[in-house]
Amino acid sequence: MTEDLTKRITQFLEIDTNYAVIISGDYGIGKTFYFKNKLFPIVRDINVPNSEKEEKYRPILISLFGIKNVEEIQKQIFLELFPLLKNKGVKIASDIGKSLLKVFSGVDIEQYVNDADTSESDIINYNKLLLCFDDIDRKSDDLQIKELFGFINNLVENSNTKVIIIANEDVLRK
Repeated sequence: MTEDLTKRITQFLEIDTNYAVIISGDYGIGKTFYFKNKLFPIVRDINVPNSEKEEKYRPILISLFGIKNVEEIQKQIFLELFPLLKNKGVKIASDIGKSLLKVFSGVDIEQYVNDADTSESDIINYNKLLLCFDDIDRKSDDLQIKELFGFINNLVENSNTKVIIIANEDVLRK
């Protein structure tokens, strides 16, 4: 079974698509383990179609367990791409640096960052990502399924991101 699934996902990654894929199964059968330990090493060797250089996919697994809104998902993606920012020491140093800059210069650095003409999509190359959203059936009730699917649809159609949803579809339908 895993060989067939790996083959199908590999084919999905090697062609241009405008849809997401859902992998469904009961809790505890090893879906997440399969993705992290079996599939991701293979994905890292697959070329992104139509890329100028021979760029490879970067697989990212995001658990939606308890997630309350799309902004939390975006933050998780960003932290997976830039794991150094997960370090509390870096966050504290960053906060202290911003505070010192504000005190000594009288300037609010956050305002400059917000006013800059850059967006998240300028920083993150979504078309080189394989985003796997796990535990969609365990998200917070605060996050509406329509909002989540709208976010995923935007990633797939507008950012050319490859998306796989990992869930227990029977629980999700309830």
